[in-house]
Amino acid sequence: MLFFRCFLLFYGTIGDFMYAAIIISHFFILMCCFYCYCKILNLNDLFFRLRILFTFSALALACALCFIHFIVYPIAMFFILLTFYIFITLFTKTNWHTSLNAAIISIAMSLVSFTISSFIFSTLVFLMYSYIDINNLVVIKLLNGFLQYFMIHIPFQFKRMKKGMPFLYDLQLNNIGTCISLLILICYIAASISNTSDNDYLPFIIPLFLIFPCALLLISWWRAIITRNYRRKLQQFEMQKLKNELVQKEQEITRLLENNKALAQIIHRDNKLIPAMELAVNTFLQNQNTLSPHQLKEQGLALAAHLQTMSQERKFNLTEYQTNGQPLASTGICAVDAVLQLMYQRALQEQIDYNLRITENIKTTALQSLSEEDFSHLLADLIENAFIAMSDVADKKILINLGRMGNHLSVEISDNGQPFSPEIFQDFGLKAHTTHAGNGGSGIGLMDIWKLKKKYRASLVITEYAPGTYSYTKQISLIFDAKKHYIIQTYRRRELGQIRFRDDLYIFPC
Repeated sequence: MLFFRCFLLFYGTIGDFMYAAIIISHFFILMCCFYCYCKILNLNDLFFRLRILFTFSALALACALCFIHFIVYPIAMFFILLTFYIFITLFTKTNWHTSLNAAIISIAMSLVSFTISSFIFSTLVFLMYSYIDINNLVVIKLLNGFLQYFMIHIPFQFKRMKKGMPFLYDLQLNNIGTCISLLILICYIAASISNTSDNDYLPFIIPLFLIFPCALLLISWWRAIITRNYRRKLQQFEMQKLKNELVQKEQEITRLLENNKALAQIIHRDNKLIPAMELAVNTFLQNQNTLSPHQLKEQGLALAAHLQTMSQERKFNLTEYQTNGQPLASTGICAVDAVLQLMYQRALQEQIDYNLRITENIKTTALQSLSEEDFSHLLADLIENAFIAMSDVADKKILINLGRMGNHLSVEISDNGQPFSPEIFQDFGLKAHTTHAGNGGSGIGLMDIWKLKKKYRASLVITEYAPGTYSYTKQISLIFDAKKHYIIQTYRRRELGQIRFRDDLYIFPC
């Protein structure tokens, strides 16, 4: 039973406890609460500004709790929760409802870290009982507190948990996480006030070990909520994308209707002029025997001049129609427009169906997101890679879509070229890979794209469409939202799932 006696030592139920040891325990519990609260609500700036103030406040509060501790421990814990809640809410100016959720969860996490650190230290004391002065509680409590403060940082080091629990702003007080946290608090109090004078450790052990599954439930709930919210945001992203595509389709339909109207006007005019000229030519041929050479020459020259004028007008009208029919637009950024025009000329030479769509005036948004030089460089690399991917395709198509996703610049390049190999997904931005070395591909363009993504903290989304479902095979999107996501939406999720991928890569079905 020596191990349980060592463990009880950390919980304050037996032993020659000094006031200093109790103060140290409460101080570290409060400091861990403060850290958890700021991380949970993503108040990192406030944490650095208020930590000195809160350190002194926590020390003063711990001294006050030391006296309550010996009277009724549940009252002490309630006082901790209430005081911490009022203090942190006032200083962070957080909504009272959200703050209460965050405060309860923070205290629960702090108590879990205290329990785990106490378990570790009691194990060490048990193993080294002959070499440790168990009565030197101040030193032991200090070491235990530092370990507790170190351990409270661990959950926030995981990728999905780094930003805390921003979803608490939208949750009610009776949410699952708060209920689990209250259960942890009850188990901790039950273990702390258990009577072990008769060496009956069950009242202490049972609630104590209930804390661990509750902590796992809390972490699981946390991850589940984050995953659910991430998928919801992804769905919203897809919905916004579909809405943008719908707007583009409507604009395309409007443009085609206008083009058809213009073409109908040309045909209507020609339907009148061509029969008239046909009649004039026939009349000229019939009368050529009755005309003098001088008259014949004059009428022939007049007829030829009229035909030439008609031909030039028709050529002008058709040229104007074709020019208006092209979806080329201007961004208003000189270097970017130059790249788009250059790539358009190349597309004409290589017989590529080149479509450029600019949904709105993006000049201001674009220049706020990245420099003019980097924007033109990015477009050149993306379009060049699309041209190379389509080198072996008969009916080549490319769609360049420049617009905004929310308040952020969005660059989308779609083509019907060959799909990416799994190795490219795995090594994107890490190694220079290409599947089109024979057609001029080097993989350098992909490396440059990743460098610009990293430089501007942009999100990269690669979408692969199943054969026969869309006129394009894939789409590369860069959204300058400072979120740094790397997402692949593909119909090949099962195939790609067999390869070991990076930690920063998310794969979703398409």
